Amino acid sequence: MSWVGILLVIVGLLLALVAAAGLLRLQDVYLRLQAASVGAIGVTSILLASLGTGNGRIIVRALLVATFLVLASPVSSHAIARAAWLRREKLGSKGGWDETGTLADPPP
Repeated sequence: MSWVGILLVIVGLLLALVAAAGLLRLQDVYLRLQAASVGAIGVTSILLASLGTGNGRIIVRALLVATFLVLASPVSSHAIARAAWLRREKLGSKGGWDETGTLADPPP
């Protein structure tokens, strides 16, 4: 594995560690979604490190998984955020505000 692959693995592990800490420490679902997206970037970085293996089957599988992760992560984050908004989940941070008003009535 080249130094680029090692660097991608280290960056991916650091991002995954920050994401795990964020999921445990952040107050509400909206902030935790941001931490989860950082974790998805970290996992994608680790998957891209497989390019250094030189094995075609591993590279193709890792690229397929990374592509799925990049496409599915925003969609699932949006679905979770919308479900939280429809359930009228409150903002846990003291400095946060709801730009829609006071959690405006959700659509029917």
